[in-house]
Amino acid sequence: MMLTQSQLDATPPGIVALEDLRAHKAVLARTQYAQVMALTDFYDLCSDEDERRGINPAHSGRHASVELSVALGMNETTATAWIELGLELRHRLHGTHDAFAAGHIDLDQTRVIAAMLDGASDDKLDILEAAILDGRPLPPSKLRARCRRLVARHDPDSLPHRAKLAAADRDVRVRPADNGMSYLDGNLPAADAHTIGMRLREMSIHDVCSMDPRTLAQRRADALTALADGTGALVCRCRSEHCHTRSGRPATRRAPLIQVVINAGTLLGLDDAPAHLDGYGPIDADTARALAADGVFQRVHTLTAENGGSVLGVGAVSSRPGIPPAWIAATADSAATTYTPGAALARLVRARDGLCRFPNCQVPARNCDLDHIIPFDHEQPEKGGLTVESNLACLCRRHHRLKTDGTWTYRHTGAGLLEWTTPRGEIIATEPEGAALTLTHGTNRIRGIELMSQRSHAEHDLDYLIELHRRPRRRKRSPQPDVRHSPGEPPPF
Repeated sequence: MMLTQSQLDATPPGIVALEDLRAHKAVLARTQYAQVMALTDFYDLCSDEDERRGINPAHSGRHASVELSVALGMNETTATAWIELGLELRHRLHGTHDAFAAGHIDLDQTRVIAAMLDGASDDKLDILEAAILDGRPLPPSKLRARCRRLVARHDPDSLPHRAKLAAADRDVRVRPADNGMSYLDGNLPAADAHTIGMRLREMSIHDVCSMDPRTLAQRRADALTALADGTGALVCRCRSEHCHTRSGRPATRRAPLIQVVINAGTLLGLDDAPAHLDGYGPIDADTARALAADGVFQRVHTLTAENGGSVLGVGAVSSRPGIPPAWIAATADSAATTYTPGAALARLVRARDGLCRFPNCQVPARNCDLDHIIPFDHEQPEKGGLTVESNLACLCRRHHRLKTDGTWTYRHTGAGLLEWTTPRGEIIATEPEGAALTLTHGTNRIRGIELMSQRSHAEHDLDYLIELHRRPRRRKRSPQPDVRHSPGEPPPF
């Protein structure tokens, strides 16, 4: 990429190198495309030869990956995966094929798109492909989440079938690593995986005191071993005789926190609109209703709009999900001059954002700090940095520190949209990804929270129907401490 001297003089320091890196990435992507299609061409050649020898076309070319593995020193599984990807690009995913060939997306991004569009309805494929490829390139994890949302929006009827097929491949594996370590990975239904994850997090926080020398990640790993070997609890390593964990542990634990956002119509079985599993994304209606049957409820009041929606308020946690008696106004409109957000405001911001608002970050909002976009003025709070919804955003601890250091800056541009400025002067916009907003995007199905007047007889009937839907709870719930943050961490504001 060649720049004139005037362009160089007008370009902030660092931009030239960044543009060069982008150009090199595009060249690498085109090289990857050529490799994938070359393997696919070899497969086609082998298939033609097999058919000429009279081999059943259903089995032709099946040994191509074996030859490629020996000739190129590739893993046979990798060769097979590349061939399958090349066939998808050549015969089905034409838009993705063109983007990959032009270097706009790389191999990892192409594989994500192909995997997420596997099983999509043929009549929705072009719409989905165009929507996924629209906008700036995203890293694979963020791209996968975007694909899930778009499939749920444009092809919701395919979700149950796709979930059933994927669940049939569930497994847990152990693979060797270096230095006496091993990898434990698996493929589980999203709700099951989050149940395990939240159980490990709860154990790593509440089974030990704040003086335990292990990191939170180390305690999570030890908690998994404790569950598997029958111990059932972590042993605190603080070595203090006065550690409160030595005085005994509760006989029962609370169920792991699994947060699902589901509209009222889907909850009642009036429609099958997708729900949202916090930390994952859209899930099918049947799975969501099964999770809701044993849950406690928290009402999220949203305003549906043609091109999106907004969160108006979040109710208190309740064991019955009845509909509120009147429209709940947004609490963020009143100026707050206290540093720490109230519980209702914190719930509203987390419901709005869904994830860390830093570009491409996937940390769930429940694990994030609440950052004042304009810093809070501790000397004269009324003069700036108010604790209101429009001045708060969810940032994970890493990116919160990055913003505090001044390396990256950002501002609120309205409707929950944030505009980040990179150290090189580039502007990157991020938008809220909370379930409450995701589920209000341009659909006529979502009617459950449009209660903008006083209660009617129909609303009382809806309360009654919801109560009938829920199974009675047989165990009592005792008060539990907040598990959102590790002991000893400062308030996340």
